Amino acid sequence: MGTVIPQQGIISGQTITRRRSLPGTYVSGRYVKGSTTDTTGILASVQRPLSKGSHVLQQLTEAQRTKEVIQVYCAAGTFRMADEAGSTSADQIIYNSITYEVQTVNLWEGQHLVHEEVLAVRVEA
Repeated sequence: MGTVIPQQGIISGQTITRRRSLPGTYVSGRYVKGSTTDTTGILASVQRPLSKGSHVLQQLTEAQRTKEVIQVYCAAGTFRMADEAGSTSADQIIYNSITYEVQTVNLWEGQHLVHEEVLAVRVEA
């Protein structure tokens, strides 16, 4: 396994914010959403997929492909997807004051750098 991608090794890095929700609970038979925490100052490379026919976009559902999508390259272990079995919500990314929801997280274990490629779709306000 290669080395973990150093923060300064991100190409054209920007700082973004991760919003993570804790699992909710049931109180007196009613579901109560978990609290959220924001982690600021995450260094990442944020890019737009090259074209609508991109193989990257094929990972999304048809409805998601019509929304604004970003690709984020960052240190491994930074983001998580939704996990219904574990009652885990997907992380959200706040970039340029716009909120995106993580759809896919792919770990890249290259010869030299280990990093994540994250695909996120804009959350409608």
